[in-house]
Amino acid sequence: MRDASRAVRWRWLCPLLLLPAGAVRIGSRGNCRQIRSRPAAISPTADDEARDPRAAPPWITENQALLDELRAASTAEPRAATASTSRHVSPIVSLEALEAAIARADAAGRLVAVKYYSPQCRSCLQIKPLYERAAEGAFGEQVDFYEVDSFCARVLCSLANMRLLPTVQVYGRGALLDARTVNNKVLYLEFEAALAKAVLSHCTFSVAGEAESDAAVAGAARPAASWPAIGGGSGAHRMAGRR
Repeated sequence: MRDASRAVRWRWLCPLLLLPAGAVRIGSRGNCRQIRSRPAAISPTADDEARDPRAAPPWITENQALLDELRAASTAEPRAATASTSRHVSPIVSLEALEAAIARADAAGRLVAVKYYSPQCRSCLQIKPLYERAAEGAFGEQVDFYEVDSFCARVLCSLANMRLLPTVQVYGRGALLDARTVNNKVLYLEFEAALAKAVLSHCTFSVAGEAESDAAVAGAARPAASWPAIGGGSGAHRMAGRR
């Protein structure tokens, strides 16, 4: 029964699971990372890799002067013009709020997706409706969606070593499962494919929703051709400052 329920709920994600891994090239131009399609994938450098902010090194967590400087430079709240308006996407502004979100999801057998973005990043704004659509669709049944404004949460971004934006992290069973930059449609599709696999592997499914109609599930996912267009020249926003 449990396997059947999974198959019904996530059958529409099968095309995503067939996507090849990678398919990006990373170069640099000014303050941005430009990511373009190519057959083979080249990963970001080790310095660019995001981390679980709970595992930040002592030179950040014990550097009170740096933490105070980052807090002073942060805005009081997320910028309203670029923050999500979806009730299915909630803001996170601190490590404490992130830890609480992970604990709630873990207790409920759910996953947590956290999108880090910059209000001044064009790619971040283009990804915004895709992320909201995922939160409002079938993914929302098993995943709690959040976002972090990098101007408002500079401490959290530094703890997470957030250098390339937009980046999405996925947590399950209290641990960081995945972290990836999603600044174009190919990378976003790969994120959703990875999230689908994580849902099947880590979430707790109830038999109560098994009789849900296929139409309701299909309505949560629209064909990729109907998604908002994302310009091919958009690059990942590079954050400035110390990490």
